[in-house]
Amino acid sequence: MTLKTCLSCICLLTLGLTHAAYAQQFAPPGSKWHFNYWMAMVFIGDGYITLEHDGDTLIDGLWSQRLKKTSFVYNGILQQTSEHVDFEHVRSQGDSVFVHRFGQFQLLYDFGAQPGDVWSVAGNTVCEEPGMVQVDSIGTEVIDGVPLRYLHVSSPPSSPNQFTRSKIIERIGCIGYMFPEPMCGITDSDFGGTLRCYADDDVSVQFQAPTACDRLWTSVEHRTSPSQTLTVHPTAFHDHLNVLTTRPQEAVHFRITDLSGRAHATGQFTGGSTIRGLGRLPQGTYVITLSTASSTTSIRAIKVP
Repeated sequence: MTLKTCLSCICLLTLGLTHAAYAQQFAPPGSKWHFNYWMAMVFIGDGYITLEHDGDTLIDGLWSQRLKKTSFVYNGILQQTSEHVDFEHVRSQGDSVFVHRFGQFQLLYDFGAQPGDVWSVAGNTVCEEPGMVQVDSIGTEVIDGVPLRYLHVSSPPSSPNQFTRSKIIERIGCIGYMFPEPMCGITDSDFGGTLRCYADDDVSVQFQAPTACDRLWTSVEHRTSPSQTLTVHPTAFHDHLNVLTTRPQEAVHFRITDLSGRAHATGQFTGGSTIRGLGRLPQGTYVITLSTASSTTSIRAIKVP
């Protein structure tokens, strides 16, 4: 072997090692995710899902990470809390992350993808047909001192399965639910919601501050002062909300947020009023916060079709 050939081999080996070192392990020991629980929101309750590393296991001759999935649900109607445990299996190979579905590992994320690249994502028991994902842009950000690549992706409206948020971060996954969700109908959700928190031994990040990772609402309404009564109806609304107050002389400030804390409407009025123009809001559960000089009331309501 010539000196030139040896140098070429060393260069290729160095590039390969550099690339392998850059790829972040997905679901390392100690990793844990907290997600909102979509189905709980439908029933004006609350809930969250945790996924956490629960050891490694051999599937089809390939080592994979077992993720323990636990659903914590508070049903605001039945006034009870329940818990359910299930498992998911994922594995990493270079820049790619795979999920085990229908007896085989299928591509979940590709952090080596470039803008314009497309891949197929696995379906589930609700919608077995795979979905389509396209990479719109890529980048890198530093979280807890660790540089992590990210993708912004999209899917055609007709895709049977889609990621619920466009951003997918290396090591962390989609900031919506970790797995693509079925688009077969609103009652057919795979129950995943947006990411609240992620943590492992090196990286920790909260996506919905100041919401606690494991917060569970245990009442539909919360008042900070019993001397003032502010009520909202209907709690299942389409395009407006009626606000009633026992102190019509006080100015009332309102704020409507989704469960991730993002504000969709704000304003102020004196006395009772009707908040209109809400028909544009996406379907889902919202928190209506009403504040006066003497009290604050938070009420949950559902936007229906």
